[in-house]
Amino acid sequence: MAVTPHNDTTHHSSPPSAAVMRRGAPQRLSKGDRIGLNYVIDELIGRGGMAEVYRALHEGLGTAVALKVLQESHERKQHIVRGLQREARLLASMPKHDHLVRVFDSAEDPARKLFFVVMELLDGKNLREYMDMRIARSSPFSIREAVTIAITIANTLYDLHAAKYYHRDLKPENVFIQKRQGNTPAMIKLLDLGAALAPS
Repeated sequence: MAVTPHNDTTHHSSPPSAAVMRRGAPQRLSKGDRIGLNYVIDELIGRGGMAEVYRALHEGLGTAVALKVLQESHERKQHIVRGLQREARLLASMPKHDHLVRVFDSAEDPARKLFFVVMELLDGKNLREYMDMRIARSSPFSIREAVTIAITIANTLYDLHAAKYYHRDLKPENVFIQKRQGNTPAMIKLLDLGAALAPS
């Protein structure tokens, strides 16, 4: 199920907003840096409590991807690495799902001692940013839009629960609304499954 928001000209690959950045925290990687065997950093597009997210290019294929990179050495933060590994395995094990982010790979860079996950690059805003933008434009969600977003989230959680996974960190910042492509409705994606509880 998709939602059809008003046109939005802001790209997810634009400089990250204050909503996803911690002021004063230096980024670990810069444009042109190489991580792993195939990926070249383009720009920082987001930062959370555990990891930074970069737009990067697969050097061989020339395709753009998102790299979720642990902020500190994996040798010091094994419990966080386990969370990122759990997220990567969960998303890779699920049947292809329109409302879950696709994961392509996970690895560690031995030279930098950084663990990273390779994911699809999304274009749009998280729900918090999108709501703030709509309020600033005096254009709140219609009842139909709000219900569509809620039903999409509920159905996606149902599919996760059916596979015995539980998100455990659902909030507006972890719901992403992709930018519309032409007349195609925007797509909703759930993000950040690092805290998800897996089957025992």
